[in-house]
Amino acid sequence: MDYLTLKNGNIDKGLKYYELAIIIAKSKDMKDRIRQRMNLEIGKYYYSIGNIKDSVKHLTKAIKETNGYRYAVKEGNTILKAIQ
Repeated sequence: MDYLTLKNGNIDKGLKYYELAIIIAKSKDMKDRIRQRMNLEIGKYYYSIGNIKDSVKHLTKAIKETNGYRYAVKEGNTILKAIQ
């Protein structure tokens, strides 16, 4: 699942892929990273369709993930700055 799946408006399918990946992941760190990526991509999707409230909600979750990827925090912060 990636941004393209969400961009095409298939949020339910995208979320199911992420949820499956979280279930399959062995370590807590990997589960956290998958959740971070999920929130980043959902936040980007909502931003692309003009739903700022939900975009901010998901991007904020993505950047607050302490076990996550630095690139995701950077990308989330960049979008949040563009919103404000």
